[in-house]
Amino acid sequence: MADFRENRRNGIPHERIAGKQVELGPGAVFDAEIEVTAKGNGLLRLVNIRPKIYDTHNDTEIFADGLLSSRLADVNGDGYQDLILFGVKEVCDDKGNFLAFRPEFFLWIFLPRLRCFDTPVGIFDPYSEVRDYFDEIPLPERRIVLPEKYRLEREATRDEVQLDLNGDGIAEKVIYGLQKDAAGRMSGFLEIDRRDSNSNRWRPVLSHYPGILTAGDSK
Repeated sequence: MADFRENRRNGIPHERIAGKQVELGPGAVFDAEIEVTAKGNGLLRLVNIRPKIYDTHNDTEIFADGLLSSRLADVNGDGYQDLILFGVKEVCDDKGNFLAFRPEFFLWIFLPRLRCFDTPVGIFDPYSEVRDYFDEIPLPERRIVLPEKYRLEREATRDEVQLDLNGDGIAEKVIYGLQKDAAGRMSGFLEIDRRDSNSNRWRPVLSHYPGILTAGDSK
């Protein structure tokens, strides 16, 4: 899914569309499309979800580089790919003055029996003035609430939390934060670990740092 920008594009006066087919697992092949409006807002359309993935419309919050990173990874080990969106949000005041960087992270678990995605898990930003995060993450137990330091955060930082991402009663470890890449730009990093039932050690399901991407097999 990271190659959306290199796929077909249709020139439409008010939006650009990129699309491809994605295979989430056995018998689960779906069309995925990104639609970007002339104002610079974009949605990913996949199965039953329509998350915001692109934002260059300067209404006090935009995504760094415009587009969130998208990855498919089998987070819960059921043989089907789940959707992860993550990146960095740049926050300004209403006069355009830069205030802070904030990490962005959402996870949707694919439910093969229902052939749809579950309600999302992810970062809840209590300091946002733009998006209604109660709609983005409707269940409080699925929210990673940003610490207060992110309200005006401008430097690299790291946090981790244990959260049951797929509702199986076993908590995964989510490591997230902000880190400068080789060019000195602020980037988001994300790591999701699950405890191995045999060794009782944490093993990575997904690990993404600036310039590095690995997907671990946690079975």
